[in-house]
Amino acid sequence: MSRESRLNNRMKVEVRTVMDIGPRGNQEDAVLVGTRVYQQPSLDLETEEEGAYVTLCVCDGMGGHAAGDVCSRFVLDEFNRSLSHDTLSAEGLDVLLNMIQTAAEGELPVNSGTTIAGVVLTPDQAVVFNAGDSRVYLMRDGELQRCSHDHSYVQSLVDKGAITEAEAFSHPYRNVVSFGVGSAFSELWGHTRVHYKVLDVRADDTYILCSDGVTDLIEDPAMETVLGPRPITGVARLSVDLKRKTLKDNTTFIIARVVA
Repeated sequence: MSRESRLNNRMKVEVRTVMDIGPRGNQEDAVLVGTRVYQQPSLDLETEEEGAYVTLCVCDGMGGHAAGDVCSRFVLDEFNRSLSHDTLSAEGLDVLLNMIQTAAEGELPVNSGTTIAGVVLTPDQAVVFNAGDSRVYLMRDGELQRCSHDHSYVQSLVDKGAITEAEAFSHPYRNVVSFGVGSAFSELWGHTRVHYKVLDVRADDTYILCSDGVTDLIEDPAMETVLGPRPITGVARLSVDLKRKTLKDNTTFIIARVVA
């Protein structure tokens, strides 16, 4: 498909966005939905995004680093401002994220940092990306697939075969993040890569993006069960299940269904 054809094609995505500050005193999560950035203590928003491409991102500012809330908002504002038709590929997004990292090092407080996980949807492909342990899932034909890959200490143990995914869920160091955006991760850029995954796009594909406030409370198989085959209708069930388990952090998720 030519670039001109791609730009003339449009897509429609049904989106639900939920944010809960939880027990924290500050909202360090931020989300990008289409062309709008949100960072609110509480949010339950239903929107329909339409265009030549649709962008969805979750950032989780690092509570252990300075100005996590400022960093997560800055990264998404820069991403939203700089994304264009020329940066919709994995290669283009990699250039863009490297530029944002450079800007963050120059403009944000020392030791600030954030995770980022997102998907850029076009009529012919979806580019999933992440740095840190915020996640992107795809629900297709009733099956939940994790599309992102955590940059974390416990994920490195899983990758080496030292522990299982089930053991990682309850590991005492599961919140140790090994990569992200911001000056806290300056020495890692150039040595650690942002994770990318390119997928085809099908009608009724549903993407779930979330901060670790969600995945610290619910394992992948349970998430698949709670959300059911049509996750866009399972938002209330997921919210209730998370609160029943008692929120421990800022808790944010986006559920987005490809309509056409």
